Amino acid sequence: MTLDRSDKPWTLEFYRNIARTWDTFWFSATSNSINTTVRIALGLVMCLQFLLHCLWVPDWLTGKGWLNESVGHYLIGQGMEGTGSEYRWSLLYGWNSSGVAWGICLVGLVASALMVIGFGGRVVVLLVWGAVVMIHQRSPWLTLPAEMLQIAALLYLAIEPGMSWFGSSQVGRGGIGIGSQKESSASEYRVLSNLAMRCMQVHWILWLVMAATSMLQQVAWWNGTAAAVLSEQGAGLMGVLTRSSLWGQLATMGLLAVHFSTAIFLVNRRSWGFAVLSSALLAIGLVVIAGDWMMGGMVIVFLLAFQGNSKSE
Repeated sequence: MTLDRSDKPWTLEFYRNIARTWDTFWFSATSNSINTTVRIALGLVMCLQFLLHCLWVPDWLTGKGWLNESVGHYLIGQGMEGTGSEYRWSLLYGWNSSGVAWGICLVGLVASALMVIGFGGRVVVLLVWGAVVMIHQRSPWLTLPAEMLQIAALLYLAIEPGMSWFGSSQVGRGGIGIGSQKESSASEYRVLSNLAMRCMQVHWILWLVMAATSMLQQVAWWNGTAAAVLSEQGAGLMGVLTRSSLWGQLATMGLLAVHFSTAIFLVNRRSWGFAVLSSALLAIGLVVIAGDWMMGGMVIVFLLAFQGNSKSE
């Protein structure tokens, strides 16, 4: 079989096709109904997250808390070059009273609820992001993987947060005003909708691969004791696993494998069914073994960002 000259990698058309594919991937218009679903799911997760923050932030991160201001400055390396402490802008450093801590938690909780119904558009999404960052800049050593994913997902979703429950598709433009039917249909498919979801997709794939490869740097994932260690730390639904048990070793291998399999299935639109199954197994494993409900929820949130990939073009 002979190849057409335009198919050869050194032709101009070959590189033009690469540019077209890149442009289509990032900047084609897609329905913002996907963004709406992701926003609702992420908003529900953030509501639960701020409820949990209310249980510890006022007692830990205040002037009279367990980790008071002087301890916080020490742990972030205040005054030490290269630690990044000079860039922290959390209100919990300037006004470290319990009232401010409660205020941040409650503002985040209310904004998360508004985010679920789509009130306020990207302004509310950014408000949730700001409240989260204020807490985690004050206590970066306590930040969990799920919370890092939340911070990233909120920023990406602020690009285009989707439609409001009130029937307007103008929520992404900062308000919920009722527009005409023509305006509503015109904004249903938007470039920003695709850009926001593509950012989430790429971030999640990279996170899965890097998380799995970082696991392989630890002996516990090679000798089969990692799941038992996670169960000891997180007290999952399975209880504490014995480090020498067969179940513990199988769970360790399964958690490691499902990280790789989820990433592989998600990048291929033809394997959407397997991607859903693999993501569900990953979320269940994190909850059952490690007791990490927030991380399980974020697995589902990022899976929803791939909805458009389940449809063949």
